Amino acid sequence: MRLNKYIYLIFIVSGILLSNSRVSFTRTGDMMRMPSRAQHSENKLFSISMGSEILNPLMAEASSAFSINKIFSNNTELSLSWTQLNTLSNNATALRTATASEIGFHFQRKIYEYGHFDVMAGIQDILIKSGERVVHLDNISPFILFSSNQQYDDYNLILQFGIGSGKIGYDSQRNVLVKKASPMGGMVLYLPYFIENGGARFMVEYIGSALNLGFSVPFSPQYQFHFGITNFPYLSESNLLISDESEAKVVAANSSALSLGLTIDIPRLSTANNNNNPILTNNAPPLLGEATNQPSEVETNKKILHYQDTIKICIQEIRNLSSENQLLQQELSLLVDSTRTMFLTTQIERSAQNRILRHLTRTLRFYYNDQLREALNEVEKAIDLNPNLALSYARKGSIYYKMGDIERATMNWNIALKLDPEFEEIQAMLNATKNQQLESVQVN
Repeated sequence: MRLNKYIYLIFIVSGILLSNSRVSFTRTGDMMRMPSRAQHSENKLFSISMGSEILNPLMAEASSAFSINKIFSNNTELSLSWTQLNTLSNNATALRTATASEIGFHFQRKIYEYGHFDVMAGIQDILIKSGERVVHLDNISPFILFSSNQQYDDYNLILQFGIGSGKIGYDSQRNVLVKKASPMGGMVLYLPYFIENGGARFMVEYIGSALNLGFSVPFSPQYQFHFGITNFPYLSESNLLISDESEAKVVAANSSALSLGLTIDIPRLSTANNNNNPILTNNAPPLLGEATNQPSEVETNKKILHYQDTIKICIQEIRNLSSENQLLQQELSLLVDSTRTMFLTTQIERSAQNRILRHLTRTLRFYYNDQLREALNEVEKAIDLNPNLALSYARKGSIYYKMGDIERATMNWNIALKLDPEFEEIQAMLNATKNQQLESVQVN
């Protein structure tokens, strides 16, 4: 365990000794220069990040930074950074004659979360430069960021977009401040490689007027190496591709830089039951001669990843079941509406049939009382209510026959027979009319 402590101390000291304002990989989150959320682990106490942006490898033109980042359980992230700035000459081949440094404080917090979406806001770049005791308000970078987290098989994609001002709005390689707010957007793709160490990730971001590309590889559960290119579209115009110092160009505000970074996650310390000395809770491999009953860190990470995958599968199944439930609810609503429609239709039909029967009963009474005009009016009302009832046309034909209008009687009987081909009484009356054998016709 002492070896690990010495390693941390060496990296901290080297970062301070070897360490522009927003140097890549030295801000909170998993992006390069852009604010973003970081993967939170209960086992991590805080993290140390070191980064450098190399403008001209032949002339050692670079900006370096060192930061300490802390994530709290309430989704709040704090960072304290120390950055070494270059004072660049207008002559491309002149050596750097002076350097400046600045200390920065950065704060951000997730303020809203809904499903896969969340909103984060914060203030970064509260900077104090060396030799000064004031905070330059123009440098302060307030921002708001919207992000979406989606899982695709073994890949995890986070999309982010927002707006910020101050150094986020414009961060020149020449450390020139331009007051403006600017949109920003980015993508982090977590890859299924080095899973036992936390997983590799690929980053693309647009911040201010710069397009940056980066890649992160965790070569152990505690150490992550980062590299990338800032201002990628201007790579061909930068000093990164020159082969001789005489080819060097004056560093422009948007010059491309090679970004290198290292992040060290410091684990929490706990006290063993049988020992008062603190030990690391990440279960690092024991030194030679030491014995331990703790599971190895690789096995623990594998189990954690397994449980995470199981939880993600369960969540996806719950979503699928929720979608199916919604479909069933819609089908049930349609069935209920159809049932209600059928019930109302049946009620209407029953009401109409009762009214038709009343009219046909009156027709029969007027028919036997030789009130043929009244009988004809009643049967017409029955036909208006239901023009497809064969009995109504049969009664109407009988009334016309009794009135002596054989042609209309025959026509109505034919209509009745067409509506009900098995109406035997109508067939008999038509046959009798054809043979002139019908003397007294009535349809009950």
